[in-house]
Amino acid sequence: MAVIKTSETAHRELLDMLAWIAQDNPRKALEFIDALQDEMRKVLETLPQSGRALEDGARYIVVSGRVVVYEYRADSDEVIVLHYHAPGRNWR
Repeated sequence: MAVIKTSETAHRELLDMLAWIAQDNPRKALEFIDALQDEMRKVLETLPQSGRALEDGARYIVVSGRVVVYEYRADSDEVIVLHYHAPGRNWR
């Protein structure tokens, strides 16, 4: 089972998402972030190479309407989450 780690950039993006959603409903913001991370972990812990490949070797999956960009390191069986992108953004 792959170990999931989060880059500093992805962590800041997650906090920004939380703050933006919390403006309307703090409880829903926490519930959304928890659900997003739970769903992401379910996929990436067991199927870390399941996402679509990008040109730079990173991969991505769509979880709860958000694009999660990550890198899988097979030698250490680690997934490094690089970015969380909100819908409607030109993230490529």
